[in-house]
Amino acid sequence: GDIYYEFSYPNIDVKDDTKVSPQILNAVRLQIKKLGGIKGYVVVDNRGYTKQANIVLPTGLDANLKQTMQQMLDSIKQMSMPVPQEAVGVGSQWQVTSMLNTSGMNIKQMTTYQLVSLKDGVVTLNVNTVQAALPSQKLTPPGLPSGVTLALKSYEGVGQGQVTMALNQLMPIHSTVSMHNNIDIAYKSPGKVEETTMNQKINIELTINSK
Repeated sequence: GDIYYEFSYPNIDVKDDTKVSPQILNAVRLQIKKLGGIKGYVVVDNRGYTKQANIVLPTGLDANLKQTMQQMLDSIKQMSMPVPQEAVGVGSQWQVTSMLNTSGMNIKQMTTYQLVSLKDGVVTLNVNTVQAALPSQKLTPPGLPSGVTLALKSYEGVGQGQVTMALNQLMPIHSTVSMHNNIDIAYKSPGKVEETTMNQKINIELTINSK
């Protein structure tokens, strides 16, 4: 049957880092602390598909933080690592295709899993992800000024990582994942004919260790 679990983060903080200036660290900490009290739930089926996920946000968040948390919710929905119905062994590969939607942008995501080890109920998977999106999509991020239009010109996303998990628990024992996105967006102001192209590069490195 399905598995239902809840999560909550009463307090959220940013660790000190000597490589980051105190001014930047304090500015980020001020925003991150506003997320204290966030909670939610996830429903996963017996093959590992995330069927449903929801986040309840604290009150008083600005539009940028809300957008960030919406992206986090999208990530949670895609955190599942579904296994095939057929039996698999070391060296086996399978692909999962899913659709994401962020700020009105529809993204096709193709993830390839490879089973690299299986011992005593613990598996290690290599994960490779490719994302693509059709151009000319109209984007509607939170806080977009009235009359301003945004349209996608190009989108590329690639990611890779490795996940180690026990077959009798939901969260990975250890995982390292990197994701790199290159996005071109056409920006047009109200009453203007010409448009401006904005480029956005996003690089995410995520490490999870279960306690």
